[in-house]
Amino acid sequence: MTKIKSLEKRRNIKIKLFVQVFFFVTILLTAINESLSKKNITIPFISNASLHGLCPFGGVVSIYKFATEGSFVQKIHESLVVMLGIVVFLSILFGPVFCGWVCPLGSVQEWIGKLLFNDVDSYYALFNVWTGEVTIQAIILLIVVLVSSLFSEKVIQERNG
Repeated sequence: MTKIKSLEKRRNIKIKLFVQVFFFVTILLTAINESLSKKNITIPFISNASLHGLCPFGGVVSIYKFATEGSFVQKIHESLVVMLGIVVFLSILFGPVFCGWVCPLGSVQEWIGKLLFNDVDSYYALFNVWTGEVTIQAIILLIVVLVSSLFSEKVIQERNG
């Protein structure tokens, strides 16, 4: 019985990876196409696609602008409000299906997260340093990140007023 569940889990992981790569490549090609179109070059099968038109969170911006100013954002089509509604509905039904399967940013975060591991994750170290589960590498990286933040442009500007 557990062997069947293991096979199903591996199949689901493969399907998820396929969906993630499909959407990542589609949106990457759309972004490349937008850059190329400024030079009068287009990728034939996505020549009219808009990068702004593929992100349902443009619907959030449009709803806010519509509520405050009575008009939608020019670059963002009104259909994104419908897309946002679909994403919210699917998320309520199935959990983080959009961020985990469709959104290229969520996919990249997941892929990078698999490379970091808790052994060197400064975020994990910050909130688990007292548990004894944090490696010395993660603690060192956390210290480097915290010390480096003292020299960031924003911190320096705040200190200088």
